[in-house]
Amino acid sequence: MNRLTPRQKQVLEIINSYTELGKPFPTLQEIAGQLGVRHKSGVTGHIKALERKGYITRREQRISNFLLKSDEGRPAISDDECFPLVGVIPAGTPLQSFEQDDSPRLSFNHHFFGGGNLLAVTISGDSMQGDSICDGDTAIIRMQSDWKEQDIVAARVGEDEVTLKRIQPLAEGQVALVPSNPDYPVKVYPEESVQVLGILSGLVRKT
Repeated sequence: MNRLTPRQKQVLEIINSYTELGKPFPTLQEIAGQLGVRHKSGVTGHIKALERKGYITRREQRISNFLLKSDEGRPAISDDECFPLVGVIPAGTPLQSFEQDDSPRLSFNHHFFGGGNLLAVTISGDSMQGDSICDGDTAIIRMQSDWKEQDIVAARVGEDEVTLKRIQPLAEGQVALVPSNPDYPVKVYPEESVQVLGILSGLVRKT
């Protein structure tokens, strides 16, 4: 790996300090606060340099941007670890992908949702109301690419669109993304154009 500047080393040490405690990858704002800089824009260049030099890598899933190059030696996730509320996922027409930024974090026992790499997204729309998934609910997504028929998945369609739907394999290399509201149509895509980002693991609703 390429050598780091003193500032890049400092940023990497901050990232390591978070992951060693079992915390999620720090946001740009959190890193900026640790460095004592006012704006997160002052961190972006260092993050890009760490990625370019191979110390961190960008995930293909755009829900969570970065992770350390190696997770070896990382302690197990604590029962009460917070996980990020990363944005909005459409339960309707697919929209542009959401990205983790300076979002708030939710504190739940991971085992309550089955453990794993969990993220939370706010539901927008009513296409899944037949599964009691309503506009404004918080969906807990377990990040994984494998799925089975009729799973409710967070899926990327094409390059930059995401949606929450049931997934149904079809013949001739196609898959259907199926809403549970009859007001919305079933959408059929070539399987290679649909990337499953994660599986619905739970739902939180404010009352």
